[in-house]
Amino acid sequence: MSLIERGPADTVLALAFIHHLAIVNNLPFEKIAEFFAQISKFLIIEFVPKNDPQVKELLVTRDDIFPDYTQDVLKARSKDALLSKRRRRSRTPEGSCT
Repeated sequence: MSLIERGPADTVLALAFIHHLAIVNNLPFEKIAEFFAQISKFLIIEFVPKNDPQVKELLVTRDDIFPDYTQDVLKARSKDALLSKRRRRSRTPEGSCT
């Protein structure tokens, strides 16, 4: 069974992980937030900003094409994903799974 099929978990920790998905793998916050909304009811994120030495190291060998890589943008995308999830659930007939 996949991670998504087993979920959602009560709580997921994403500690110093988001920058790897966003910067190393070029995933937009929107997609990251949608994924975490699928697999968890609650999410705890440790956001590592661009001025962190480890993130700076990731950006040494590439152009910084991540103008939206900010905590505020991540919060907004996460909120959007959770609201979308709630809307989908409210449209699902009672007793069926989403």
